[in-house]
Amino acid sequence: MQNVLQTRWRIDCEKRRSPRGNIDVHRLLGDWFDDAEWRRDLSRIPSRQRRVMLSDVGRDMFVDNIGNYAKELRWNMELVDWVWTDEQRRSLALDHARLLFASLSDSIDFASGTFPQTELDVSGAEHVLDPSETGRGVILVSVFQTHPGYAFVSPPLRDRKIGVIRKAPGGSASLTLDGLPKSVAELPASTAAVRPLLKLLNEGSVTAAYCDYIYEGSGTIEAPMFGAWVSVSRSLLKIARQTNAAIVPMAVARDLDLSKELVRVEFFPDLTDGDSRRFQLSDLSFRLGIALECLIRRYPVQWRLWNTLRDRLN
Repeated sequence: MQNVLQTRWRIDCEKRRSPRGNIDVHRLLGDWFDDAEWRRDLSRIPSRQRRVMLSDVGRDMFVDNIGNYAKELRWNMELVDWVWTDEQRRSLALDHARLLFASLSDSIDFASGTFPQTELDVSGAEHVLDPSETGRGVILVSVFQTHPGYAFVSPPLRDRKIGVIRKAPGGSASLTLDGLPKSVAELPASTAAVRPLLKLLNEGSVTAAYCDYIYEGSGTIEAPMFGAWVSVSRSLLKIARQTNAAIVPMAVARDLDLSKELVRVEFFPDLTDGDSRRFQLSDLSFRLGIALECLIRRYPVQWRLWNTLRDRLN
């Protein structure tokens, strides 16, 4: 099976090169996952072994600069040279490539409904439970890291009703949403999601959204990140104020030793200090931007979007 993976990878790397020789790695991984036959074959490999196999592909992609992947990644990371040295950024980029490919294994596990009994190291559960005890809804905000399903099956959330925003519910396979518990409802990334979001939050339930990018057509507001400005969802912050929901940052990160079955799930203090309604939208967006940068800094290897950093910073 390893030969099958290596063969397909080599063939796709040749077929997918742009006229400039580049390869869209995120689309490559998405297309692999969308191939039911390929996904079925890989699901027959034990998770731990599959993670290591895929991480080796990511390592080779970076070390050999296939499809200019390493060059593009390091070019984007030059923007944070005041945070990490050149040597640190190279090490970070290499581990990022390994973890990016390895994360496909978690997606396969959830999509097949057979994700392993991973050891979950959960902290900060009170930041989800305390607002709920007072009847407030909770908006979990995160950046792309390890599979969010591990958070949804963790003790603080496994018995909760959760709404998650998805670009195209019911469409093509989703690397991060296929195979989630039945308690998790998908909501469209459009105005059609507003009413169900309001209902969930007014009921004291939980919603979750990735906040390190903006869905097409969404209203935006600026927030600080890495010494510049990025766009975050204005609509989400307006809903938080309207429902007095807690805004709770969340991180999900697999241990860098991929031979271990260890994933950390962390919840952090409410950005609204117990009352969303007393903040202006500009104040909430400032707090959100700082929180998102802190999440990236906490687990920089696992942020999926490093190769788009220059496109995100205004």
